[in-house]
Amino acid sequence: MMARMAHFAGMRGSALSATVGFLLFGIVAYVIWGLFASGGSEGEMEAAMAPAIEALDKYKAANGRYPDRVDALVPGLLAAAPLCPDGKKPIYFLDKNEFVIGCAVMMFDRRLYDSGAKKWKALD
Repeated sequence: MMARMAHFAGMRGSALSATVGFLLFGIVAYVIWGLFASGGSEGEMEAAMAPAIEALDKYKAANGRYPDRVDALVPGLLAAAPLCPDGKKPIYFLDKNEFVIGCAVMMFDRRLYDSGAKKWKALD
């Protein structure tokens, strides 16, 4: 009888261990996903950058070139510096008299707007 009880106790322990392991895996996956996938969707990111893109074009029309930093648009053309949906500063740099601006969408996925091509592209 004791052997039978020990056998059932062992089975309950295995089921409990599996349940706890699965629960911990879920929590860790949720935390990691929240850390790395908080960049927002492509649509949210493109909408967030639209005012900055328009302001950059206006800046070039007035000054003959794009600014070295996107912060130069504040306060004249934008009320505040643009931010990505996750609250971080956007990627911005000049490339052959044109600009590139964008945000991280996921951990290794970046969406960038190229003013020379006038379109968005994925950089991963």
